[in-house]
Amino acid sequence: MLVHGYGSNGYEWVHALHQSYQHTDVGFYKWDYQLCHHQASLDLSKMLETLNGQYQKIKIYAHSYGGIITSLAAFQQKALALDLNIIASPLAGHPKLKDRCGFEGVQGKVPEGQNWTQWQTLVHLDNAFKDLPVNPQIVSIDGMKVVLLPDEYQGQRLGHNWSISYVIDKMKSSQSY
Repeated sequence: MLVHGYGSNGYEWVHALHQSYQHTDVGFYKWDYQLCHHQASLDLSKMLETLNGQYQKIKIYAHSYGGIITSLAAFQQKALALDLNIIASPLAGHPKLKDRCGFEGVQGKVPEGQNWTQWQTLVHLDNAFKDLPVNPQIVSIDGMKVVLLPDEYQGQRLGHNWSISYVIDKMKSSQSY
């Protein structure tokens, strides 16, 4: 399952969808990014509950604000085995989300039976984060693996949106896709 971030037009997911089409079940979760994290994560959690019993494990690739709502929804899932790949996501908070929705950051422990990997961009190369006073990707969630992304991929600066392609390709090449 692929979960987009704030204001996504979808172009950043083209490569991921192209790489994923060979798999039996691939979904793109389109959500209303104007919603605050409370409602958006609740909606995603309800949708995930409809998949209970249909799959042994659900692998989710969530980008930016999508990583926030996905991680919050995953905390609510005790029966589902989830494998989260949280990409370039401001889990510690973002000034715009704090001002608009009161978002203070994701905290907690990865639920039992779930695997979480956070893929962090280099903040000075990430146009969504580079002007913030602190790196909003830095958060301590007990049990979450953190991977720092390189500065470039396929000859291009590895920034906010290009990070999705890197992660998808990395996971595919390691056979853990």
